[in-house]
Amino acid sequence: MREAHYDYGRIPFKFFHYCFELDGFDKLVEQTWLEANVNDQNSYSKFMNKLKYLKEKIRIWVRIHKESLNSRKSILKAELADLDGVIDKGEGSDADGNRRREVVRLIQEVEKVDFFLNDKYIKNLARC
Repeated sequence: MREAHYDYGRIPFKFFHYCFELDGFDKLVEQTWLEANVNDQNSYSKFMNKLKYLKEKIRIWVRIHKESLNSRKSILKAELADLDGVIDKGEGSDADGNRRREVVRLIQEVEKVDFFLNDKYIKNLARC
């Protein structure tokens, strides 16, 4: 049996499964797809216009999500600085140490998501 490999050119829409791990992304895609009212007789053109509409909504969502992440990261870093100050003075308890570890873990999670949202593929979404 032979395998055939075809090159159809650029992929018009890149998608990563990691997006669905972000809260609300899958619901955004579903709602946006359903609310996209495109009146076009050509089914291919209708599909492409729906994708353009979806792409714009994703851009807006990413911008809002990034602002929220930056705000959360600032709050966590301020809390970490406060905890470090208490611990450095020698006044920290075990609860402070545990909370510090939890805050560091939360900052790492936020930075992981932030890295994804700043990824070159997301930045190049406009070129697709």
